[in-house]
Amino acid sequence: NLTADAYELYEKNGTLYTVVSYDEGQTYEKQADNTLKDVFEHMKAVAVAIKKYHENGYLHLDIKPENVLVIPETKEHVILFDFDSVVTFEEVKKKSGLSYTKGFSAPEQVYGWTDRIGTESDIFSLGAMTFFKLFGRVPVLEDYSLGGEIDFSKMLFWDERYHPGLENELSYLFQNSLTVSMITRWSDVD
Repeated sequence: NLTADAYELYEKNGTLYTVVSYDEGQTYEKQADNTLKDVFEHMKAVAVAIKKYHENGYLHLDIKPENVLVIPETKEHVILFDFDSVVTFEEVKKKSGLSYTKGFSAPEQVYGWTDRIGTESDIFSLGAMTFFKLFGRVPVLEDYSLGGEIDFSKMLFWDERYHPGLENELSYLFQNSLTVSMITRWSDVD
């Protein structure tokens, strides 16, 4: 129940159409989070869904706000869609020409290094989506390069009254998710 159910595929005029179940909600790109708490409740729900993918041997590889359906009744449950990017751990190594979304996809995806793609790639996307929801823009290399510093005062929900350790915690999150180096990037959603 974390993925939209696909029933039929139809091809017409060079386009593949998918018939999916109807779920009421809106994509996360259209969802206005009003607080830091809202962002992290939604991101936790996405992380839980991605963890299920990983536990079952799959990578999503296209985690972005447009591919997350937010259910209005709860922040603890989201539905993921965009089926053409989901692959097994084994399939990804054999695949060529993977799709990616600029700003949300890991460097190894962007450059087509399929032998390097793994759970870390989805972790990068989770970090990028969190960054996007907090700053209103996708991260750029300067935000996650070694020695790069993020100006948290430009965060959409910044408030000087936040706990002084918040910047350190957010820096830690981004240093371990939004890093070019897969060696230092987290490999587990936990």
